Amino acid sequence: MQGKIALINARTGIVAAHTANGFTIFSVQEDAPVKLHDVISGELEALGEGIFTNETQGGLLQVMVQDIHASLLKAKRLLGA
Repeated sequence: MQGKIALINARTGIVAAHTANGFTIFSVQEDAPVKLHDVISGELEALGEGIFTNETQGGLLQVMVQDIHASLLKAKRLLGA
């Protein structure tokens, strides 16, 4: 599955990716660069630890998925935006 980075909280490292089924909320476990509008792929609908591919910049992201199928309102709330 693919998604596009829609929201980033740089202070907390929490990111929201827009997918076909809503927003996936995750934290990046390492200091990997993620930018708005980057396209990512992987198991975006599986809670817990995972590895996503940053299709835009190349490279892998070790992540902790906290929520899936979230609405925009919920994504903003979880990111503190």
